Amino acid sequence: MKTVVLSLIALFSFSILIAQDKPVELEDVEVRAKNSHYISSMQDEYTPNHAVKMQNRAATYDLIHSELYRGGTKSEYFIEFKSDKGSMYTTYDKTGEITKSRENYRDIALPVEVRDEILKDNIGWELKGTEYATLYKDEAVYKKVYKITLKKGKDRKIMIIDLR
Repeated sequence: MKTVVLSLIALFSFSILIAQDKPVELEDVEVRAKNSHYISSMQDEYTPNHAVKMQNRAATYDLIHSELYRGGTKSEYFIEFKSDKGSMYTTYDKTGEITKSRENYRDIALPVEVRDEILKDNIGWELKGTEYATLYKDEAVYKKVYKITLKKGKDRKIMIIDLR
């Protein structure tokens, strides 16, 4: 009998505790990674892998904890990222957001779709050289271009593909 009474008291207490819960309303919060606008503006299926790696490197660069940071006293910080294929000049504001970037790469592998389309439209020609250049400023893409050199015997032609 004692067990039944204790069980009923425990059950009654538990049901009272549950009844006391008030629904909690949460505000909508937008979580955005630093430089996510830059990444979404610059990267698509036509962006070469090498550029994607460099852009990700720039987007995740921790300016605030770098030796260049001066406690937010400067309004802009200029950082150059180099690779064996080219370079990227990036401007950050004092919070670490990318405000400008300029990239130039040579002899990069083209995305398969781009390469196949060029060779299909230029039968008998071979790829001799590739360049990729971009310009990002004030949250907009101003330049995103492939410059492709084709060769057929002694003849050469240059194709410019604007990806904007």
